[in-house]
Amino acid sequence: MKDALAAANFMKCAKFLYNTLFDDELKYFKPRIFIKYKQPVNGYDVTVMCLLYNYTYDKERNTEIWGNALLYFEKEDNRFYIYNESFSDSVLYYVNEQEVRDNMILELDYLPKSTNEYLSHNSPFFFSDVDFDGEEELIINNWRCGIRYCNTYDVYKITNNEVKQLTEAPFINPTGKISDYNTEFDSIGKTITVHKRTGSVYYDGYYKYGLAKKVILNSDDRLSKYNQIELIEAKIIGYDKNTDSNTPTRPYRLYKKINARLQKVREGRYNGISEYDTIDINKIHK
Repeated sequence: MKDALAAANFMKCAKFLYNTLFDDELKYFKPRIFIKYKQPVNGYDVTVMCLLYNYTYDKERNTEIWGNALLYFEKEDNRFYIYNESFSDSVLYYVNEQEVRDNMILELDYLPKSTNEYLSHNSPFFFSDVDFDGEEELIINNWRCGIRYCNTYDVYKITNNEVKQLTEAPFINPTGKISDYNTEFDSIGKTITVHKRTGSVYYDGYYKYGLAKKVILNSDDRLSKYNQIELIEAKIIGYDKNTDSNTPTRPYRLYKKINARLQKVREGRYNGISEYDTIDINKIHK
C-alpha cells in the first residue's frame, strides 16, 4: 500500500510538472504562481508552485489565487513534494489585490492553525494530531472541494522521514474525505464523528470512529500493543412515505460496536419529516 500511494503521488507530481513546463497552451490559459512562505512550518521551509484554474463561472474576484499546486517541504534531514488538487487559503482567495500574471512570485506570511481547532479553514496546510497518537500529521487543505464549498483535507503521516497518505476511515470514509463541514473531533473521548450530509439541509446520519487497542505478534515473537481508529457507532437515516397517509417519514437504524462487532441496537422512524427537513442532531444522538 505504501509503495502504491507513493507511486500515485509521484505520478500526480510528474504529470503536474509536465503540464506546467511543456504544455504552452495550458501555460497561456493558466498562469503559474510561485509562493515562498517566510516562516518555517514545523521546521520545514515550504515553497509552492500553483497552476491557476481558468474557471469563470465560479470566480469571485479577478485577483483570487486558486488552483492545482505542488508543495515542496524541506528541512535539513528530509524533503518531499505533495500534490494538492485545490490549493488556496483565505488570504490568496479573499484578500490578494495584486494582478495575477504568469511567473508571479509571492513571499507570504504563513497562516497558522488556531490552537483550539483540529482542522483549519484558513491555512493552506498545517500540522495537527488527528489520530490521537500524540504525533502531529501533515494536513493538506483542499480549498472549497466539499459540499457547500467547504474544505476537504488530505492527511499524511510522516514517520522516519517517510511520507504516507492515510486513506483508511475516517480520513476517507463513506461520505468522502474529512471536511470542516461534516467532521467533529472529541479530544476527551478520542472520537471522530463524520456526519452524513448530502446537501445544505439533508441529514442522513453519522459515523463515529474511536480508538481501539490492538495486540499483534511481531517478527521476533513479542506482543506489541498499539491504538487503531475504527468504526464504533453509526446511525443511518433513510427516507420514505407512509403509503396509508402519504406522510413523509425518516426511518433510521442505530449500530454500535459490541464485543468487537458492529450490531444493530435500535431502529425507528422520525414521522412527519420530509427529506428536505433538518433533523435535530442533538436528538438523534440520544
